[in-house]
Amino acid sequence: MVVPGTARTATQALADGQVVADVDSRVKAYATHRNELEKGAAKLDETAKPGDLVTAELTLAAKIRESRATAKRGDIFIPAVHARFRQLLNSEMKGVRGQNTRGIIRDEGPGPGAFSFKVNDTYPKEPPLGTVPANIPEVLPPLPEHLEYRFVDKHLILLDTRANLIVDYMPNAIP
Repeated sequence: MVVPGTARTATQALADGQVVADVDSRVKAYATHRNELEKGAAKLDETAKPGDLVTAELTLAAKIRESRATAKRGDIFIPAVHARFRQLLNSEMKGVRGQNTRGIIRDEGPGPGAFSFKVNDTYPKEPPLGTVPANIPEVLPPLPEHLEYRFVDKHLILLDTRANLIVDYMPNAIP
């Protein structure tokens, strides 16, 4: 006996798994590429002087920009990812928990028009990075080290913290 709706649920779970696997693959490919570029003058050393760290960050960012000169929005957050992430984020924006989540994003993150951004842009030092509410990383796929989700108003950014670069972004990720 087939339970009504079960096939759709199984199909949706498969589709969700494929979307997560796809974004995971794209993110890991970027991280591997970045790690390969992070050699020589671009290598960040925890014991380096602050000036050396800045130089290494800028050098790495330049290497990434050069190697990803044709990078554009949607290279990692493809349309299927947009749709699924919006579903996941929408569910986190409902009820009291959603009000708290929105409050954290609004109060602690850059607001509307704080700065313009695009793929391969440097994330500005001001305004400071906003806190990502704890429930958000729980619902989105995990990221490799030195990659983070960040919000600028209602837009989701994939940030490379080693190079301080915007890797990709999703406009209007939250309603």
